Amino acid sequence: MKRVVFLLILILSLPMATIAYAGFDDGKAAYDRGDYATAYKEFKVLAEQGHAGAQRYLGVMYHEGHGVPQDYGEDAKWTRKAANQGDAKAQFNLGQMCLESHGVPKDYAEAFKWYRKAADQGLVEGQFALGLMYYFDVDRGVPQDYGEAAKWFRKAADQGDARSQYYLGRMYDFGDGLPRDAAEALKCYRKAAEQGDAKAQTALKRWLTTEVPLESGGSGVYELPVRINGVLTLKFILDTGASEVNIPADVASTLLRTGTITESDFLPGQLYELADGSILKSSRFTIRELDLGGIRISQVPASVGPANGSLLLGQSFLGRLESWSMDNKRHVLIIGAGAVQP
Repeated sequence: MKRVVFLLILILSLPMATIAYAGFDDGKAAYDRGDYATAYKEFKVLAEQGHAGAQRYLGVMYHEGHGVPQDYGEDAKWTRKAANQGDAKAQFNLGQMCLESHGVPKDYAEAFKWYRKAADQGLVEGQFALGLMYYFDVDRGVPQDYGEAAKWFRKAADQGDARSQYYLGRMYDFGDGLPRDAAEALKCYRKAAEQGDAKAQTALKRWLTTEVPLESGGSGVYELPVRINGVLTLKFILDTGASEVNIPADVASTLLRTGTITESDFLPGQLYELADGSILKSSRFTIRELDLGGIRISQVPASVGPANGSLLLGQSFLGRLESWSMDNKRHVLIIGAGAVQP
């Protein structure tokens, strides 16, 4: 007998649930097309019956003034009802209200509580907000905790949240609670930038663009400080017409004598006599690394030129840069996107 009664109650309740869901869907469709009068009518009936989704939407309508006068008090009333029923989006909205003092007193601890409830349910907005509070909100009721910030940013970033991807990149960039890791920072910045995040785009530009001052060398040429093999910095003339980096014979002799380059760096081939009389097997050699403004290119072919010649930064280096340009007004060489390594 009890079983029959239970089944009867269940059967009778199904149409009511179906009607409720249909009413909510009708309200949402009306809201989405801007028919706020119909949306309010549908949501109000369901909200009073305890439908959490309708309560949340009713709160949003009062918050935005859609179809009803803007009323933060009514917003707080309906949003809290939905939040108390476990609606994650309503919990996040209530956290925002506590932070912004809309319809409720400003209360960081309450904001944190509701963000945490939403975040624990996997809501991206809650996870990001929680990460942000752990990252910044020292002395505002929430202890600053980079470890927790990274944890929640990562959860949201894994769901594709661009803001969290940016902040995770920032933490890798500056070593805030995470080991400094350029590769990870760039990866996070790129993901966020590709979604249009302005902060990530700015950070990516900073990472991928290097500006090197151009010094006038006279006769309309520019000189740049270039570090050879991490040892010696010399001024090279920027020469876009030179096929290779060119090192005068007397400079090559000095580099060899000081150990900056070694005989093993020279390429096999014809004999070549340096200014000091020493004989080498080739007039060409490989520079293990050239560093221009922090952009390092390895295994750069170079030619040995006449002793009275100039140090030339030619295409064997410039051609390995992904992009570069000159700003003649500011007198800088702009190197973009780092370097292409072999």
